[in-house]
Amino acid sequence: MDLILSFLIAASPAHARPPGPLEAGLLAPPADPHGARASYESPATPCAERFLRGGTQLPRAPGLYTVWRPDTSWARPEMVQVLTATAEALAWARPDAAPLPVGDISKKGGGPLPGHASHRTGLDVDVGLYREGGRIHPYGLGDIPTDEIDVEVMWVVIREMMATGLVERILYNRHHIRRIKKHVLETGALTPEEADRMLLDLVPKDVWSREGVVQHHRGHHDHLHVRVRCDAVPTDQDTGP
Repeated sequence: MDLILSFLIAASPAHARPPGPLEAGLLAPPADPHGARASYESPATPCAERFLRGGTQLPRAPGLYTVWRPDTSWARPEMVQVLTATAEALAWARPDAAPLPVGDISKKGGGPLPGHASHRTGLDVDVGLYREGGRIHPYGLGDIPTDEIDVEVMWVVIREMMATGLVERILYNRHHIRRIKKHVLETGALTPEEADRMLLDLVPKDVWSREGVVQHHRGHHDHLHVRVRCDAVPTDQDTGP
């Protein structure tokens, strides 16, 4: 994983482009009201907390991303970092693409969110898909046929999320994953070994225990479910997509 992450960071457009709003200081990262992160959970420690501590509402960033439900856009600072970095990289690599469609993260203070088993602690976000031409679904998150997805844009989104080093899992649809896998192999973006390790199109029994960041999970044909690493924040993750 570390070798692949190093490759992604080195190959990322973020290392060959002018600074975006966040990097240039135009969009400041949110302050952590709990101060320095001194009480990280061990990666081996079960994450059982069900609320959001030290959360902030995703700031407005017109042109970078579109927040479809502001009342459920409360996140950990690291989640804000992942979304902003990804949106900036996408705007640079594919300026014709629509702003990143951001769905549910968590409600203020976290806790149970109707329609979700997770999204309680600001560590999970639903991100909409892109169809050919960098277009998004009219409702932000919606079903796009496999043969109509914009594989280039979707690969940029996935690659840049992984390049932050903060993402634990990206749940997606296996048919879409196969198309993206074909794209990265044909373009030489990844070797076959790297693609097999990173883009898993099989049906796993437990997506949280298997190796590989991008994995198939039922019900994710219309969005990506992205989870920030539990050990990256001073709070515990919840279970389920």
